[in-house]
Amino acid sequence: MIKKNLHIKYKDPNQLHEIMSLLANAEIYDLVKVDYFSEKMEATKAELANKARALLQEKMKNYKLFLGDKIDNSEKYLVG
Repeated sequence: MIKKNLHIKYKDPNQLHEIMSLLANAEIYDLVKVDYFSEKMEATKAELANKARALLQEKMKNYKLFLGDKIDNSEKYLVG
């Protein structure tokens, strides 16, 4: 078996799915790292923070459905 590293540079994020399909067809399944570059870094960080906040709020809402008022009266910790 020959091991080689592939470095693929692309600009359109929508291309990632197509690239992954092509690699899978060639039986290449190991994705090691994807680097993201943005010229509007602060706006991107704010967007990610808002999405993370929305996901956390959704999880808390689901926990409340399961646990009822118990979750309102308990201490909460965020574990990363």
